[in-house]
Amino acid sequence: MGELSRTVSRSKNQLVRLCWINLYASFFRLFGWVGIIGRYYMRHGGFALCDILLWGQYLFKNPYRHARHFASDNLYGETPLKTLEHLVKQCRILSSDVVYEIGCGTGRTAFWLHYFVKCRVVGIDHVEVFIRRANRVKRWCHLDRLTFYAQDVLSTSLDYATCIYFYGTAREDEFVNKLIEKFLQLKPGVRFITTSYPLSDYHPRFRVLKQFKGSFPWGKTDVYLQVLEPKEGFSDKAEK
Repeated sequence: MGELSRTVSRSKNQLVRLCWINLYASFFRLFGWVGIIGRYYMRHGGFALCDILLWGQYLFKNPYRHARHFASDNLYGETPLKTLEHLVKQCRILSSDVVYEIGCGTGRTAFWLHYFVKCRVVGIDHVEVFIRRANRVKRWCHLDRLTFYAQDVLSTSLDYATCIYFYGTAREDEFVNKLIEKFLQLKPGVRFITTSYPLSDYHPRFRVLKQFKGSFPWGKTDVYLQVLEPKEGFSDKAEK
């Protein structure tokens, strides 16, 4: 009986702990939404409408579950809007830029860039439900400087990009190496923004211009701004 009582007691303690964790997470999300309303919704009603329409499509099944449903090993990560704003300022993304986002998820980042930077944005993701719903919101809001593709990025043209954002923290080296080969075919001067590691770790033609910290749902990490140098003087083969 003593062992049973201790087991019941431990179970109760774990349940209480889980309840507190869930309450804290709910409060954190609520606080985040309050911050978004004050920081972005009040500044741009168009973005507020767009974001609410986008968010409403994930009420009953969040993006994380959709990503996992698409593939059991599929990881989903979203750039917080405050971090995105910091990133835009640090990297000096302008309205004249054409930004390609690799792994755009729900498209929220692309919508924010459209409204607050006024640049052209192309979002690419292989999870079809994300792209279908992003295009639906784009159509509802009559936006014409946004494009979403439900494609494998390795088979998608990146030729018009002036800046590429790759949130690739959890990507495997095999995929990154294939992506590097694709990047090397682009015109010199294209800028790349990556998280956790610089592309210069994979090939010397990528020169780091700036390194700074960014906050993400799982913690802080380094963000790198780099540029593709001309081919002359570099080996065609990426350094391992």
